[in-house]
Amino acid sequence: YADSTWITATRRSLECRAAALEPVLQRLGLSTLGACPLFRLAKTPNAGDLFGALAQQQILTRPFSGHPELLRFGVPRDDVALERLDAALGNACRRG
Repeated sequence: YADSTWITATRRSLECRAAALEPVLQRLGLSTLGACPLFRLAKTPNAGDLFGALAQQQILTRPFSGHPELLRFGVPRDDVALERLDAALGNACRRG
């Protein structure tokens, strides 16, 4: 915990990146239920199909076997990763 400057900067960066992910998910009809600095939990009736479509585009999400309507997204590491996720979600939603 000696590097408080790095810790503070990293926390702020994670908060900003997580905030940028929210509208991407919501624009495509995914409602977010839970949040932490590294992940967003989203609810959608087609979570299983979305998981498969994103996996085909090399984007890993986490499904929940006991809750087939839930999908967990990692917060993208930068703007490029967020744009890639946005495009992949758009592709998946157009197919579905």
